[in-house]
Amino acid sequence: KGVVEPAKLIAEAAGIEYEFQGMTFEAWPEMKATTPFGQLPMVEHDDLKFSQSRAIFLYIASLANKTGSSPREIALIHQTLEAWSDIFGPLKFSELGDEEKRNAFIAHSNAKLECLGKLVGTWAAHTEDWTVADAVTYFCVGRIQYFVDVNMPASLQAIADKFKALPGIQAYEASPRCFAPYMPGSFLNDYLKARHNVQ
Repeated sequence: KGVVEPAKLIAEAAGIEYEFQGMTFEAWPEMKATTPFGQLPMVEHDDLKFSQSRAIFLYIASLANKTGSSPREIALIHQTLEAWSDIFGPLKFSELGDEEKRNAFIAHSNAKLECLGKLVGTWAAHTEDWTVADAVTYFCVGRIQYFVDVNMPASLQAIADKFKALPGIQAYEASPRCFAPYMPGSFLNDYLKARHNVQ
């Protein structure tokens, strides 16, 4: 659920109709053989079936013309997506309870966030419109703060707040279609349970 959430956010913000099909552990072995890489998420649209999260985000955003309007803008948008991928790359949920490893992830994230925060405005984030970079930034700003305390640049928080204010996102987050929190309760470890006061 969590990995595919930016795709849902893009569709909701753009008013693209979709059907989300969740997956149970029991049904997964049979479904796995039908996926391109034996993993989820996966999209089926007409006769197209494909996976890989970033490809999914970009495909859905392209249906709404939200992937950039020039080669320069497209490059900067992709840079933003790659940067968020780099930030979350070292994160292992099982290690969050280890203070040393958690602090190492926080230090890594703060350095990357500072760099990314300085680049805000190089994609179409502060115009009246939005792009796939804004949707992914909104999700990632909330997601990382769900896991750890970081030095979130005000510029990135502003992007997240602006995207959250879109009518489609407001309606989505008030609906049962919205995925919250960022991890199902069954996957919470002791650290996250204590952080979010979950029994």
